[in-house]
Amino acid sequence: MRKLMIVCEIEEKDRGMAERMAKVALWCVQYKPESRPLMSIVILVVIAWKERLPLCTMKSWNNTNLWSLNFLYYLQILAIEVVLQGHFFYTFLSNVRYWQVFVYAMIVIVAEVHRIIAQLRNRTISLEPQFLPLFMVKFLDDMDREKPNKFTSQQLRIATNNFNTLLGSSGFGSVYKGIFSNETMVAVKVLNGTSDKRIEEQFIAEVSTIGRTHHFNLVRLHGFCFEKCLRALVYEYMGNGSLDKYLFNDNKLLGFEKLHEIVVGTAKGIAYLHEECRQRIIHYDIKPENILLDMKFSPKVADFGLAKLCNRDKTHITMTGGRGTPGYAVPGLWMPLPITHKCDVYSFGMLLFEIIGRRRNLDVNLPESQEWFPKWVWSKNEKREMGGLMIACGIEEKDRGMTERMAKIALWCIQYKPESRPLTSIVVKMLEGLDEIPTPLSPFPFLSVEASNLRSICPHDLGNGLQPESWTVETSWGDSILHPNVFVYAMIVIVAEVHRIIAQLRSRTISLEPQFLPLSMVKFLDDMDRAKPNKFTSQQLRIATNNFNTLLGSSGFGSVYKGIFSNETMVAVKVLNGTSDKKIEE
Repeated sequence: MRKLMIVCEIEEKDRGMAERMAKVALWCVQYKPESRPLMSIVILVVIAWKERLPLCTMKSWNNTNLWSLNFLYYLQILAIEVVLQGHFFYTFLSNVRYWQVFVYAMIVIVAEVHRIIAQLRNRTISLEPQFLPLFMVKFLDDMDREKPNKFTSQQLRIATNNFNTLLGSSGFGSVYKGIFSNETMVAVKVLNGTSDKRIEEQFIAEVSTIGRTHHFNLVRLHGFCFEKCLRALVYEYMGNGSLDKYLFNDNKLLGFEKLHEIVVGTAKGIAYLHEECRQRIIHYDIKPENILLDMKFSPKVADFGLAKLCNRDKTHITMTGGRGTPGYAVPGLWMPLPITHKCDVYSFGMLLFEIIGRRRNLDVNLPESQEWFPKWVWSKNEKREMGGLMIACGIEEKDRGMTERMAKIALWCIQYKPESRPLTSIVVKMLEGLDEIPTPLSPFPFLSVEASNLRSICPHDLGNGLQPESWTVETSWGDSILHPNVFVYAMIVIVAEVHRIIAQLRSRTISLEPQFLPLSMVKFLDDMDRAKPNKFTSQQLRIATNNFNTLLGSSGFGSVYKGIFSNETMVAVKVLNGTSDKKIEE
C-alpha cells in the first residue's frame, strides 16, 4: 500500500483511511454478487465501526471468467479508473492475463461509443404528442397519493360515517376508522388537547416528522385536516391493531419467531428515525401500544405526537415538559435536563423485555423476585439460568438462542449511562446475528436487598463499567437514570399518570368551536404543501427554463437544464430520454 499511496499522492497520516477504503473497494467489486457486502455494512466499515472485511488480493481475479461478468460491472471498474486517474488500470494490467485485458478494453470501447450516441440523442427533445398508457396514469396517481394530502372536514366526516367507528383513544386524540370512495381504508386521528396551542404542537409534531419520512416500518401518513372545526391526521389503516393486545393475554396467537421479526422491524424503524433521516427524529414514546401491525403482522412505529426534530450536530436537547409513558420512558424525561436520542433506545429495551416475557414489566401479583421483570432477567442471565426464565415465559427450547440474544440486547438498551446504550442500527445487527453481543453490564448494581424491598418501579445502574467504543456517541445526564430516590420518582410517575388519565377523558369529545388559524400555522401548512413533489405542466417548465436554453449537463439517462420559477426558486430540470418510450417510463 505504501507504493500505491506514493503514486496517488496520499499522505502518511491518511494511511489507515486509505487502506480501509481500498479493502472496501476490493470487496465491492467481487465477481460473485453474494461476496459483495451490504451497503449498510460498507457504511459501518468506512466509518470505522467495524473492521471485519478481510483483505482481498487482486491475484484472485486471475481465475475469474471475465466473459461472464455483468456489463455494468465493467462500467463500475471504468469509473474507479477515472477517479483514480488511471492508477487502477495500471494495477489491473499487472495482475491479469493479456487476453483478459483485450476483452476488457473492447467492452470499455463499446460502452463509450454507446454513451456518446446516447448523449447525441439527448440534445433533441421529443415534441410529439402522445397519450399516457394506463399503467403510467396509475403510477402518477400513486405518486400523487404518496405525499400528505390536505383533506376537508366534510371529506373526513363522510369517510368515517360522522366518526362512527372508534378504534381507540389516547392522551393525544381519538382514532376512527374510515373508508374513502376508492376503497382505501384509513385511520383518522382527531387531535385534542388542553388548549389550542397544545393541539397545534401535536399537529406540527406529527406532520413535520412522519409526514416527511418513508420507511416500511413507519406508519404512513395519508394526509391531514386543519380547519376551524376539525384538526385531524389521516393514517393508513393497520388491520391487526397494536402489539399490546397480542402480548398481554393468555391466547398466544404470535409465535416467538414472529415476535422476533416484529422486534427487528421495530428496531429498523427507530434506526431510520435516528440515523437515516435528514433531521434526526426522536420519538419519545416507544411502547407496545404504539407498535401497529398490518395484515401480515409487519410492525410499524406509530403515534408521533411527542416526536421532535433535531439537527444532527445538536447532540443534546433540553425538554420543557414531561414526555413519554411511565415504565417505558427514562425518568429524566420529566426533568428540564439535556437528553439525547438514546432515550428511545431505553424505551425499546423496556419494550423488548415485555416481548420476551409476554407480560407487563411490573406485576405486583407475582412473587417478589419476579415482579420487576428486567431485574429478574438480569438475575437469571447473571446466574446463567435462562432455562428457568424460558419455562416461566412459555418459550420453547428451539428458541433459546434467540431468547438469550434478545435478553442481552435489552439489558444493554436500559443501561444507566446513555453512551453505554448501543445505537439502534447496532441493535438491528445484533438482533439479526450479524454482530456479536458483548457481555452486558448490570443495570442494577446499586440495588441492595433493602432497596429492592421498596419495590422501586424502575431500578437502575450507577456503575462505571466499560462498553463497546462503537456505541459511544455523547454523554448526557437528562436521559440518564436519576439517583434512586424512590419517593421522588414515584411522585413523578403519579403526576404523569394523573395527567394522562385527564387527557384521555378530554379526548372523548371533539372540539367544534370556530377559530381563526394563527399565522404560524398558516406558514407551517404552506411549507408542508411545498415539501411534497408537485406535478408541473410542460408549459411551466418551458417558461422556467427559457425553452430549455441553459444546458447544465447530460448523460445516458437525460439532459439537465437550468430553470427559475416566478418565485425566484432556482431548479435543475432533467429531461428523460431513452431508446424507447418503455425505457423512459422505467
